[in-house]
Amino acid sequence: MIFSSYIFIFAFLPIVWIGYHTLRHFNAYDSSKVFLVLASLFFYTFWKVEYLPILLGSIIINFLIALAITRGGLCGGLHSFFGAFGGFSSFSFVSLKKRLLCKRFELASKREREREREREREKAKL
Repeated sequence: MIFSSYIFIFAFLPIVWIGYHTLRHFNAYDSSKVFLVLASLFFYTFWKVEYLPILLGSIIINFLIALAITRGGLCGGLHSFFGAFGGFSSFSFVSLKKRLLCKRFELASKREREREREREREKAKL
């Protein structure tokens, strides 16, 4: 889903806005936060559901790091580093996976072209 798409402007945004403010009106503050999180997850996985585990993993890791920082565990700089590294590495994994799959398909199609050429050579010999 794209921010400038009609489905976002005329469907997703009004539903989320009305749902959030309705929950806030009835003093369901925690439910309104959960509603926004679920709406965000829906928005970011609208086209590619396969990214949902990576997004959830990143959220959980960042939450645990923020929890450790607020409880005064190790120094904040170290937690911030691992939080940034964790978030960056999860999205780097997605791009690496995409590159490896593209490379794999390129190799497979190259092998198929070579086999096709070999078949044509054999036919030409006959």
